[in-house]
Amino acid sequence: MAKNICRTDIYLLLIMLLISLPVVSQDIRYTTMWFGVNANPVPTLQEAMVADNIKLSSSLFFTTSNDDKTQSLYLDIEIPVISKAVSLRIYGCILEHYSVAYNLALLRGMDKGKMSGFEGGDFYLQTRIRLLSEKGLWQPNIVLHSTLKTASADKVSTRRYFDTPGYFFHLESGKDLISNIKGSDFRLRLVLMTGFMCWETSGSLQNDAYMYGLQLIASAKGLSICSELSGYSGWIGKRYGSDYGDKPIVSRFSLRYNLFESIQIRVGYEHGLRHFPHNQIYTGFKWAIPYKIKWE
Repeated sequence: MAKNICRTDIYLLLIMLLISLPVVSQDIRYTTMWFGVNANPVPTLQEAMVADNIKLSSSLFFTTSNDDKTQSLYLDIEIPVISKAVSLRIYGCILEHYSVAYNLALLRGMDKGKMSGFEGGDFYLQTRIRLLSEKGLWQPNIVLHSTLKTASADKVSTRRYFDTPGYFFHLESGKDLISNIKGSDFRLRLVLMTGFMCWETSGSLQNDAYMYGLQLIASAKGLSICSELSGYSGWIGKRYGSDYGDKPIVSRFSLRYNLFESIQIRVGYEHGLRHFPHNQIYTGFKWAIPYKIKWE
């Protein structure tokens, strides 16, 4: 009888310890709500199309907030392995300059000696595989994305990046709703996204989230208008309250113009709707390098 009671007490203590560990360990909230604008951002939809040649993109982002003024330089390169079917993509924030207001720095728990400065960001390594080709009236393009986030940021004390590894998998499904109209090159394309994201937080506790998104692109005569609504929703916020901030939603709007056959320029605006307290304007270009890799 005494042995059974002793075992029961031990089991209860172990259960209480396991339950209490995550609560104790979450001293830093690894979410978009409590970090800089480039920490674990909501992924941008890629039109559910795989590149047919090497594509190099560069963009400058500027936040509009006075509390967290950030200027960011992004680079993005996609290299096709099989034209329009399989590609490797590497992207991320190469460098950012930030200046954070004192009150916001206190809320985030930032290192007070690092309220402004320069910092390099995380890199993302992504494979893109077309699973289904667009055909007929109903069949869409379906592209599988597998992405690894590196822990390449400098330090977490500045609250600019998580400095922890992560990964996500998602599917994009895209279909031209309107195209090939006689006498017009107008095209209207709808893209849907769903997936799963995972990243490490305090005490090696893992946050898992489902991803979702919708993109609509209208284009004609070299000009494209793109609107997007996307986000992800983590599970930890259910345990620690709504202010934990792991359910960001953003809207994006951009204008793109094909300046030359291989160069596209773009301007855009990103607005945080939930758990993403940042708004950004951005400008950049995409260069479709007229060279196709031949694999021997």
